[in-house]
Amino acid sequence: MSAERIGEQVTVQVGGDVDLFTATELDTVLAQVQTWVVPGGGLRVDLAQVQFLSVAGMNALNTASGRCRAHEIAFSVIGASADINRHIALAGLRHCLT
Repeated sequence: MSAERIGEQVTVQVGGDVDLFTATELDTVLAQVQTWVVPGGGLRVDLAQVQFLSVAGMNALNTASGRCRAHEIAFSVIGASADINRHIALAGLRHCLT
């Protein structure tokens, strides 16, 4: 995982599989980089390099979305494959997708 800040926007790039073992790391990274974003800014999670996203990974995204909402930070998931987008939507997390 890597993160880049441009202005008020932070993008976290995630790769590989986000499963039960790596979802905790994703949650930790998202919580840390959220502190880089000022209210009114945005946190984007780029899943273009993710091949598998487990329920634990979706839970990490949903948790991050809630934290951002509480601090008036826009949250979005970008770059996900059609399959991952479909799974996110089926899990009721369509609000995370852009």
